[in-house]
Amino acid sequence: MGSVFADFFTKNGYEVLISDINTKLTAADLVKQSDIIIISVPINKTADVIKKIIPGLGASKLVMDFTSVKEMPIHEMMKSKAAVIGLHPMFNDTTFGPGQKILICPKRPKHWMPWVHEIFVGEGGFILHEMSESDHDKLMSIVQCMVHFAEFAFGKALQERGLKVEEILPFSSPASALKIEIASRLLSQDANLYGNIQIASDYNMEVIDTFIECSKELANIVRRKDLQEFEKYFNEAARFLGSYKDKAQKESDWIILNWLGKFDKKPTIEQKKCSTGDIAILGPEKSYSHFAAGEISKKFHLKNSMHLALSIEDVFDLVASKKAVAGIVPIENILEGTIREAIDGLFRNNVKIIGEIKVPIHHCLCAPDKNTKITAIYSHPQGFKQSSKFIKKHYKRAELNFKPSTSSAFEYVKKLRLSDVAVIGSEDAAKNYGFKIIAKNIENDHRNNTNFVLITHHNSKFNVKNTPKKTAIIFHFDKDSSGSLYQVLGEFAKEHISLTKIESRPAEHNLGDYVFLVEFAGTVSQAKKALSAIKKKVAKLKVVGEY
Repeated sequence: MGSVFADFFTKNGYEVLISDINTKLTAADLVKQSDIIIISVPINKTADVIKKIIPGLGASKLVMDFTSVKEMPIHEMMKSKAAVIGLHPMFNDTTFGPGQKILICPKRPKHWMPWVHEIFVGEGGFILHEMSESDHDKLMSIVQCMVHFAEFAFGKALQERGLKVEEILPFSSPASALKIEIASRLLSQDANLYGNIQIASDYNMEVIDTFIECSKELANIVRRKDLQEFEKYFNEAARFLGSYKDKAQKESDWIILNWLGKFDKKPTIEQKKCSTGDIAILGPEKSYSHFAAGEISKKFHLKNSMHLALSIEDVFDLVASKKAVAGIVPIENILEGTIREAIDGLFRNNVKIIGEIKVPIHHCLCAPDKNTKITAIYSHPQGFKQSSKFIKKHYKRAELNFKPSTSSAFEYVKKLRLSDVAVIGSEDAAKNYGFKIIAKNIENDHRNNTNFVLITHHNSKFNVKNTPKKTAIIFHFDKDSSGSLYQVLGEFAKEHISLTKIESRPAEHNLGDYVFLVEFAGTVSQAKKALSAIKKKVAKLKVVGEY
């Protein structure tokens, strides 16, 4: 979480210093040199870290934390003279982006709240929910503690019964199988993190005890085979959920139908088998990727069929496994910069870029009914980012919901017949799905465009008539050290090679701190000497395309 936010602040023009266990910069030195200090460490280490930096937290500074509990860190931060704001991002590093929720506890904000709103809401597109630290911890005792507690106990009960998941799934209903998958998802993560969430708050045991008592009551009803009491128990809980249970029925139907696709049951158009001669793109039809595919086909005179993939990651998987001859993915937006899923895909997979095209992106706000009162909006994360000013001005209280593409957002809303909702997408997609256009050209800048690249397998014979004008490389270091990046970039300067782009991306575990994408004018052969020198300075160098 610290890494992705460090990257976010850097991209928004701030100088970011990092102090961790293995850095030369100490926490005390970081505090001296910084105006804003954010603590992002394990829950059980948070209080100790705050205590160490208290002496350097003067009245002019702002101190915040990313901890999942709030009373404990805020209590410690308030011992300083600094402004104090507690933050709890309700997402992880893989789902980082606009529309996600951040819970905020402004205990002693002083003059900092306008800046907090400007950076997190205005620049990041996050939704801030303000509350006291005690209200936060009481709510989290249910939202996190009780929900997770039930899943952990469920997983442990499966173990006690002695049946392997593979023996259970073939005989499970879709809803039951999904329940097993959700529990397994949680249990695949870090035990220390989730253990701290269970243990850290004083409110948790009261909620856990309530859950256990309700479980015992239900167990006794079942043990007595008392159907009348079961119906009473069941209906009381159902009445408490009110109209939400009807919404949950619709939305979970959608989840189950799409989840079933992995078993090749009732395949949607997106899930049809990909032919080896197909070009994979992000679907469904009428998405911006679908439009870009048409433009690339015209530019390079391609006659291949298009396979509609489920995600950008899916496009890379199909190309890397040679199930598709090529793929088309968005790589950079003029307003929001590089699309991180594309950088990750280029780094992880044995693929190369062989062509690109720039596509103008104009967003519309669309709804099934023009007179609807909009309480929620659906779109791809980039759609939200690129339209953040419009949303902030006109729909700042609307719930933002992510979908894999703008077209899949239209498809979702239409199939579920949702009311009081809108979609951000293209005018063509709106017409295709029968939506009414509420507002046109809602993007932050009407010069908005996205670069799409044509990729193929590194060993593929598929190619296009295209004279390369630039080359892209990706590299990372074994570990962060002073001057490493400077030395690499210096090799280009020595050979008088112009750089056209440089991007950094928080690295995966054991790959140093960052992965770097560098684009330069010219071909590999023209930069042969520089690339040979760079290869000796980095842990891994990968040429990802000449185009």
